[in-house]
Amino acid sequence: MNQPIRLISKKVSAVSPTLKYQSLFMGGALVGLNLILIILFGLYWTNPQIHQMISGAQL
Repeated sequence: MNQPIRLISKKVSAVSPTLKYQSLFMGGALVGLNLILIILFGLYWTNPQIHQMISGAQL
């Protein structure tokens, strides 16, 4: 029972630091892009000038 757990823990601890930083960067980029999307979506529906600039029609 303990043998498979030790093997898994060795594999997890053997992850390179580069991979950890890449995962952190990708996660941060995903969160950042989602926040930008939410802000732009909110501005599109609440600000008539932005809505008109994007769609060409008044809100």
